[in-house]
Amino acid sequence: MGRVARLLTLGLLLLVFGATCSTPSQVEPVADQNCPESAPSNTGPDESVASYTTIWYRSEDGLLWAGPGLPGWRKSTKVLWVRPGESLEVVGKLFGRTDAMLKADIPCCYYGTMQSSALHFSDSGCWEVEARAGSSRMRIVVHVPPE
Repeated sequence: MGRVARLLTLGLLLLVFGATCSTPSQVEPVADQNCPESAPSNTGPDESVASYTTIWYRSEDGLLWAGPGLPGWRKSTKVLWVRPGESLEVVGKLFGRTDAMLKADIPCCYYGTMQSSALHFSDSGCWEVEARAGSSRMRIVVHVPPE
């Protein structure tokens, strides 16, 4: 088969099958209907971090903020924190399970109010995440979809 015929055949196959297939980036995760997810804030902490994400969670006192990197919560999620003080503690638990773990990688030596982190969820599902910084406390519930 000549080169032109092969290219035409490949193009026809892509046209026929490409219309019925979706790539993983096109598939939207289905939220767990039984997970009482926390609603993100309507705003972010300030303009200096506005380009990081459009999803922000805020503590009741407005001093502690969590911004998961886009596209949102995954089994490994980078989170930017805006916090009071110079220390941050993050813990979590998976609803209905005692053997699941949340590992929070929080590097040292971030002075000022911003703190980067990576949260590693051992399993998908509905997670309660608690963060503490200074006198601020935050509790959010997030759905981590399967990969």
